[in-house]
Amino acid sequence: MSLYPYKPDFGQRIQDVSGLPLDRSFIAHQTWGTPAALAGSAVLSGTALGTAAITVTTLTLATLDYPRNLTVIGVGTATAGTVAITGTNILDATISENIVLNGTVTVAGSAAFKTITQAVLPAQVAAVGTARIGYGDKLGLKATLAHNTVIAASLNNVREATAPTVAVNATSIHYNTVLLSSALDGTDVDVYYLL
Repeated sequence: MSLYPYKPDFGQRIQDVSGLPLDRSFIAHQTWGTPAALAGSAVLSGTALGTAAITVTTLTLATLDYPRNLTVIGVGTATAGTVAITGTNILDATISENIVLNGTVTVAGSAAFKTITQAVLPAQVAAVGTARIGYGDKLGLKATLAHNTVIAASLNNVREATAPTVAVNATSIHYNTVLLSSALDGTDVDVYYLL
């Protein structure tokens, strides 16, 4: 028989020696088995841009190894405009994000996507250049956090000397992400945070 999982926000309190109650918290341990290194064109390889917006539903990669952020990059210095991406988050809810092309500079999104169902590429003044969509190093957390409670992170079983960059959002789970100081390399990632 399995035990029912903890519900950390149930409202239990701890009484301190002073007699004043404190909120109880739990340490969550989240692991990502072997998240792949970032890949700039893994989701959508170079797709030619035109003078009209292009809707793409056939993607090079539609399901990511783990919920993580997306990146966009143009090939051709004139590439500009907003790439509108639709997909799902870790809870299988539909989400979308707009990421603005900046020529040949890689631009990272903020939302952690589990799947990508559609991308709308922007119209250009002249039919020049291509756009690519990849995935980045920001990994999606399994909780909505009101503030950063991450206490430790490790890559390949080695604790990171520099604290990770953490984004939090108390209502939208896909905006809760962790970015390690070290680049992902296909080895295990472990993150510990308070709930």
